[in-house]
Amino acid sequence: MLNTHAIIIFTFMNPFFHFYLTNISWLGDIATWVSGLGILATFIIGFVQINNERKFRKQKERREQAERISAFIFKETSNKTTVALLNLSSEPIYEVIVSIAVFDTSSASRPVADSRQYTSFLSVVPPGKSFTHVDGSYHGMSFHPSIEIAFKDVKGKNWIRTGRGVLKEISKSPVGYYKLHHPLTWHLPVHEA
Repeated sequence: MLNTHAIIIFTFMNPFFHFYLTNISWLGDIATWVSGLGILATFIIGFVQINNERKFRKQKERREQAERISAFIFKETSNKTTVALLNLSSEPIYEVIVSIAVFDTSSASRPVADSRQYTSFLSVVPPGKSFTHVDGSYHGMSFHPSIEIAFKDVKGKNWIRTGRGVLKEISKSPVGYYKLHHPLTWHLPVHEA
């Protein structure tokens, strides 16, 4: 029985060996081509990976300062709300608009009405912790407050961090994004030493 299997295998392999031995120089060229194609594929895969890493690094550098900016309600009274601004980057941010926003778990947060009453306009916020104040009379409006902050980074890119904490790049300046009309009352925050 073993002998029959060996004969069957030899019968199928014999044409392959015969073909290989009679065309060895040509098959050598095929092996060279196959290895060349493997090297080319390796180069293409490496190039694509380097390109993807470069894109990722550029995106990370683009968002680097913006990711280090946040704001939160520090203290509330019936007539005044103190908002803490954290600029954990080493550069200032500009055209900062801090607004009380409605925190809604079912959708995106949104600023309270179109009123400047619950908004603070800061010309520049230095690195570190700063404070600003907005009107606190929103308490009777029956909503949970959060803070929305729009700003321009040191590279001139415009950003918004929503009341839900989501960071988004915006195409317009903070003033243009909110469709505000001049004159606006810009001031400086109180900086924590």
